[in-house]
Amino acid sequence: MKTKILSLLILFLSTFCYAQKTDYMKELNSAYNQLNDNPQSIHVAAEVQRKLIQMEKGILSSNIKDVSDVYYQILVYTNSILGDYPKVHSYYGKIKNPDEQSTYLEALAYVKSKNYNSAENLLTQYLFKNNSREFSETDTNLLYASVLARQKKYKNAVDIYSKLEGQKKLQSDSRIEYAKVLFLQGEYSQAQKISDLAKNPLSDYLSGLCCVNEAQWKKAGEYLNNYIQKQQKNAPYYEEARYYNAYALYKAGEYKKAYNLISVYAEETTQLDLGRKAHELAAKSAVLCGDFNSAATQAEKLIQVCFNEEEKQEAIIFCAEIYSDSGNYQKALNTLKPYTNEKSDFALRCWSKSALLYEKLNNYVQADAIYEKIERDYSSKPEAEEACFRRGELYYSQKNYGKAAEKFAGYISKYSNGKFLENAYYFCGESYLRSGDDQRCILQTKKMLSKYPNGTFYYGGNKNLLQAYYNAGNYAEAQRIAEFLMNNYQAQALADGVQDQLSVLRKINGGTRRDIAEKRTEFENAGGYSTKQGRLIGFELFKLYNDSGMDESAATMARELNNAKDSRDKDELYYMGEINVYLRNYLKAAEYYRSSGKDNQNKAAAALYSAIDDFIQNGKIGDARETAKTLKSLYPESRQAKNVDALFNY
Repeated sequence: MKTKILSLLILFLSTFCYAQKTDYMKELNSAYNQLNDNPQSIHVAAEVQRKLIQMEKGILSSNIKDVSDVYYQILVYTNSILGDYPKVHSYYGKIKNPDEQSTYLEALAYVKSKNYNSAENLLTQYLFKNNSREFSETDTNLLYASVLARQKKYKNAVDIYSKLEGQKKLQSDSRIEYAKVLFLQGEYSQAQKISDLAKNPLSDYLSGLCCVNEAQWKKAGEYLNNYIQKQQKNAPYYEEARYYNAYALYKAGEYKKAYNLISVYAEETTQLDLGRKAHELAAKSAVLCGDFNSAATQAEKLIQVCFNEEEKQEAIIFCAEIYSDSGNYQKALNTLKPYTNEKSDFALRCWSKSALLYEKLNNYVQADAIYEKIERDYSSKPEAEEACFRRGELYYSQKNYGKAAEKFAGYISKYSNGKFLENAYYFCGESYLRSGDDQRCILQTKKMLSKYPNGTFYYGGNKNLLQAYYNAGNYAEAQRIAEFLMNNYQAQALADGVQDQLSVLRKINGGTRRDIAEKRTEFENAGGYSTKQGRLIGFELFKLYNDSGMDESAATMARELNNAKDSRDKDELYYMGEINVYLRNYLKAAEYYRSSGKDNQNKAAAALYSAIDDFIQNGKIGDARETAKTLKSLYPESRQAKNVDALFNY
């Protein structure tokens, strides 16, 4: 482009000088040749401009066609070389029909002044004015693409770069610029491809960043390490490459390697922002290595290198969290304590963190005191509301349900439109339930269900209400809720045992005593007579029937248990003895007692004694005497053996 301008300049001046028959020909030709040979020479450009301006009056007053445009185009060029951008704009404004070369230099002047919007507008207007869709010169296209990119119009810039790449007009540097724009547009894979093609000193760095953004951590590390090995320490992006190389290792799970690299880098880098990030990354790497001491050291250094208050505050919290993660809660508290003296937003954060730390130390008294302080001293802050709610949660977590209910009720009263209101209603009701205050549970839970019919805790609230009604003896209402849950939340209700509760309630509401209804349902759910667990529960149910005077039910249960065909486990034998005593099968009862190993002397002896008495009552004296011999033989020291002869004297 610049050669064309110079050729045009020489042609014009030669023609002009010949037409005017001046003495400037020889001198100007010499200057023009120098400018042509040294297109970026400030000295030559200044000399050409000086001599050209001396001829200005004659040039502009001549009748040569388009002479003024050519004259101003030359001055645009010389002032561009001289870096006098205001004059570039001034002379360009005097050109009636700007050509591409002058437009390029005018846009370049805007770019040099970082006035990218004006540069874009100029180049766009030139294209529109000339009814053209493209520039003829590669340099102009590259400048236009660069300006568009700086205006964040990446797609338009990419379109230009892509076309030039297709025409094989991009060189190493321009390919890197193309790759950068693709990167900024988020097309990391294509950016990496173009960056590799560029074979530029920056290629490895840019390709590495592309891999970082595509989470190709191993590949990213290889690129970045190559860049570090090839470049000098003062090379562009050298510091950044070291940081991202360690970051790639960290993301790849190579925490020890990442820590070794980044901890050294953090001490060596002169870039404050990267140094801060490096200490943070070193701390995180150490945590994941389980080296909490090194993590804490790096976190403390992070606090020291933060250069604004906001970053320092985040570093303090980060450091405290590291101590907390390592289980050193007291050290975490000590880190936060100096910043709780002022009544500031950061002090509030420190108080909130401290309360959580005291909870981890099981120091609930101190935690509650802090929440109370937050609620009192920061009443206008959202944290005050959260602290009020947290006090209820604190006691709930300790299973101090009476105190929890009190705190949740206090929150409901104070924050009638609070963001934790539904939660407070639910946990307040549940706390009442767990503390045995069924009536208050019913009252609070009904309020919640009415206020939040589509709420998160609607099912849980009904479940609590079911239990509260059951505890309070309102079995009809409890059954209604159980049926509602089974009809509308069947899967969850089944998992929570609501079907069993419903079975119990139906029995109760049908006239069965509550304890018997519960045991009967438990028996049925355990498999009844067909399983060991069912039979063991059945023995308990039999006792309830028998103790309650439900003779028919007790007799039926005893017969069914005795007739069950499964082989008897040792755990059942004692209970079988009890059943057979009830059924007056005394010899069988004695056999079960002896086999069970439980109280075999007293229970078995008593069963044999009862069998002897039964034989005598039925006139089976022979059987009675044989059984008596057995009793005396097996349990000679028993009370029954010593008294058995008296049975035969009646």
